[in-house]
Amino acid sequence: MINNLNENDNQLLLFCINEKKTITEIAKHLQIAPKNVSVRLEKLKEKNLIDINKGGIGKKTFIRTKKGDEIKKYLETLILKYSLIINKLKENINKIKNG
Repeated sequence: MINNLNENDNQLLLFCINEKKTITEIAKHLQIAPKNVSVRLEKLKEKNLIDINKGGIGKKTFIRTKKGDEIKKYLETLILKYSLIINKLKENINKIKNG
């Protein structure tokens, strides 16, 4: 189910985990066009990873990452991955500073 997600998909899922976000907010966060966000959302919706609450004409649409065991495990794995990368970067910075 969660196979073939790219970095933007991962970032979108993490960005929308705690609160609902609009397409504009997601586009700004990912630094991509709103049209590209819509493409990402369709992909994630097909995989049943997000909830989309359409506000109707003239109203905002809100997106939130679904809650569930599989997505929770996946996001925990992502957070661990990013934490390890950040720690490695910190180590490398310290090595450079200390010569």
